[in-house]
Amino acid sequence: MKRIFQNRVILFAVLSYLVLFILSFTFQTTVGYRNVDEMVGLNVTEMNREVRSSLQTMTNSLAAEKENLLTKARILSNLASLEPDNILKQSWVQNTTKLLNVSSICISDGKGILVASTIPGFLGFDMSSTEQSRAFMQLCKNPELEIIQDPMARGIDRQLVQYAGVARRDAPGFVQVCIEGEQLNLIAKELVVADVICSHTVGRNGMYIIVDSEELTEDSIVLSCADSAVQNRPLKDTWGLKKSLMPNIYVINGQSYYVQKVTVTGENRNVFALADMTEMFHPRNRYMVVFTIVYSLTMLVLYIISMHFLNRFILNDMKKINGSLERVMAGDPENVVFYSGSPEVTTLTDSINTTVSGLRKLLSKSSKRAAAEAELSRSILATTNELTPPFYPGVKQIDLHAMYQMSDSIGADCLVFEQDMQGFPFFFIADASGSGVSACLYMTNFRASMQNLKTSGVTTLQELGGKLNEFMQNSASLSRLFISALFVHYDPVTHQLEYLNAGYFPPFIRRKGQKSFECMPGKPGAVISSVPSKQAYTVEKVSLEAGDMIFLVSDGVVSQQNKSGRLFTRKMLEEELEKLPENCSAESAVSIVNQACNAFRCGERINDDILMIAMLIKE
Repeated sequence: MKRIFQNRVILFAVLSYLVLFILSFTFQTTVGYRNVDEMVGLNVTEMNREVRSSLQTMTNSLAAEKENLLTKARILSNLASLEPDNILKQSWVQNTTKLLNVSSICISDGKGILVASTIPGFLGFDMSSTEQSRAFMQLCKNPELEIIQDPMARGIDRQLVQYAGVARRDAPGFVQVCIEGEQLNLIAKELVVADVICSHTVGRNGMYIIVDSEELTEDSIVLSCADSAVQNRPLKDTWGLKKSLMPNIYVINGQSYYVQKVTVTGENRNVFALADMTEMFHPRNRYMVVFTIVYSLTMLVLYIISMHFLNRFILNDMKKINGSLERVMAGDPENVVFYSGSPEVTTLTDSINTTVSGLRKLLSKSSKRAAAEAELSRSILATTNELTPPFYPGVKQIDLHAMYQMSDSIGADCLVFEQDMQGFPFFFIADASGSGVSACLYMTNFRASMQNLKTSGVTTLQELGGKLNEFMQNSASLSRLFISALFVHYDPVTHQLEYLNAGYFPPFIRRKGQKSFECMPGKPGAVISSVPSKQAYTVEKVSLEAGDMIFLVSDGVVSQQNKSGRLFTRKMLEEELEKLPENCSAESAVSIVNQACNAFRCGERINDDILMIAMLIKE
């Protein structure tokens, strides 16, 4: 009882721990994801505020820079009008470029052909030939115009620049000033937004990245990131990005990250937030460790307290009751269970004493009835089995011997030796299912049916099997039983042996001059049953010669067990048969095999009746 209680307490503790652990783990995991989502949301809100502020500052700065660039273009026009003869000198052009602090200057004639330029390769370029430069051709027609372009690709060499231009004062045409490189905030807006985004982190170890694809894949190219080493390169070449089976989970350099796509004001490219899952679930993991420790300590304290109360108020009383019961089970008829204590346990002991008293009386009656039934069964079997040697003394052509050993459970095997009308040997060996009186009576009914059929003119084994099956169908009160049997008829004149196997253990034969036995031809047919059925039986025929030996056994031979529970198998039976000497008599053959069976059992009880028959064909 104590062990059962302990096992159930432990089982309850384990199951409750698993349930609470799963629920807590699931809840804490959900909280971890929610916290990251909230953190990213707050980061995006802060990013939007910073981007708006930076873009406003940048817008004001760009407006001032445009006005400054136009002013420089006006100054260049004035300088050119003051020194018209110098504009064709490259030294004057270079000095003026430095004076204005711009990247380059250009001066055209009235047809838009460049006549002066900081870059010599541009001289003679037709400004109307590209879309970017064509915009300034309006100055040739309308000298009052002033043009300032946004940063764009230059028409002549596709270099990213910003131009401002005004009409010449000294002659038809126009002048331009250009800034590029460090002087030009070329992608100022994108740079400002990207810097704001990548300056934020998701927790301590997470980050934001900008890529060129809608989905984060191995082939995605990083456009902006706090880690400059991965910019403008595919993720598979830098971080070894791999997508996990779980949604939104990616592995980067062996570390798992929770990835979420976000939208930031002013950034039209694809922005992803990467949260380190180790950091993300650190509070959850710490909570689960604390939960496990606290739960284990709590259950340990409860277990100690419950076991203390169990021992004090229940198990000690049960030990006293068990001690009295052990003496009762040991066979002391006067012993009763004694206890004086709590009313519940006292009532239990009174019930036990009443039950033990009734069982004692019932066992006494059952023992007497079982002994009477056993004696009756033995008496029935004694009249059924005719095993008084010699067998067929008038038939000199055969040497036949049989033995029968009743099982402890009193089976219902039968062995009967008869003669046909010509005095030739006819015998059968049969086994009724079940044991005890009912099986013995069923076998007696079978034997009586055989006698009735013998006097009714049945002459063939096939007819005998069919008639017996039909006759036994009328045994309605014993309808759950059946009989397996083997019928054997031998003609000593023709040396022809006929046999009909109705579900019995197959017979063995050893030919003269051979060492081993083998199964005789044919397969066992249907058993002789009380279940109504029309079944045809096959009669097998074997021609025998002098020196041949037939050996029959019941299934009880191969159902024997030794002390270790091992069965005496069919293979072991065949091995014992092979040991029989070539000139062995029938009686010696039965005796040798029986001794091997006894040695195998080594004193263990017999589970089923054992029958053996050996028939040797003589000269």
